[in-house]
Amino acid sequence: MWTRDGNDQRGHGRSRGDPRPFDLLPNLAGVTVPTLVLHGDHDFVPLSAAERVAGALPAARLVVIPDCGHCAYLEAMDTVYAEVASFLRD
Repeated sequence: MWTRDGNDQRGHGRSRGDPRPFDLLPNLAGVTVPTLVLHGDHDFVPLSAAERVAGALPAARLVVIPDCGHCAYLEAMDTVYAEVASFLRD
C-alpha cells in the first residue's frame, strides 16, 4: 500500500522513487534457526542467487534439485519431500 507521500507501507519503508537497490541479504544474518534452501538446477533464478541466500544464513543447507525448475514442490515432489524429511531429522 502506498501513502500519498509515496511511502511504501508494505513493511520495508522505501519510497517509490528510491534508487537504492532493495537488498534483504544483510538481514538474513539474524536468522539463526536451521534453514533449508531448495533450488532447481533449471530454475530461471541463477544458482548464484540461491548460493548468496544460503551463504547469508548462518545455519543454512542448500540443496540443488536435478532436472527441476522454479517450482520444485510441484516438479519434484518426491525429492522435495525426501530433502525436507532429511533436513527435519538432522
